[in-house]
Amino acid sequence: MKRNRWLGMLVALVGLGGCVQTLQPAYQAKDLIFEPGLLGVWKDGDSSDSRGQWEFRRDGKQGYQLVITDNNGKTGKFQAHLARVDDLTLIDLVPERPAVDASETYLYYLLPTHTFFVVDQLEPELQMRAMNVQWLGKQLEAEPGLLAHESRERDKRLLVTASTKELQQFIRQHRNHDEAFGEPSHLVRLADPR
Repeated sequence: MKRNRWLGMLVALVGLGGCVQTLQPAYQAKDLIFEPGLLGVWKDGDSSDSRGQWEFRRDGKQGYQLVITDNNGKTGKFQAHLARVDDLTLIDLVPERPAVDASETYLYYLLPTHTFFVVDQLEPELQMRAMNVQWLGKQLEAEPGLLAHESRERDKRLLVTASTKELQQFIRQHRNHDEAFGEPSHLVRLADPR
């Protein structure tokens, strides 16, 4: 079951279809932290298959580049930021501009969105939880003013448009709700760059 959660999270991230997407990041500049312990290559701790991996590389003073490789060897690159908001540690991901042979006009219309996870533990394994997009959808359907958002009619994709401060407040208020966040993924280190 944990393996299915990991694969589901990986597919959701790469496909940007199953995680809560936000227009604004889950962090403010003052919240950013850098933890060298996040650097390296990680894989699902419940699987002997090392093909699906997350590799965190340093990118600037307080950022990371995350390269996610799926089980078929296909990769996706993300800018990642680790942030501390009160006693919560969050990781915020936004896809990098795709390496496609396309016009600047076409690339202008690709809107990168943020995805975030609550990080429960960095060592000895990386444990993080994604907000449950189905739970959030039900909450917003029952109370549309709970958090600023838009929903595309054709595919029901939800985009949170709230400000960073509003998003952080919502995360804090619901972080212990049984259904708001899924079970944590357990990633173990394959390679350490230190």
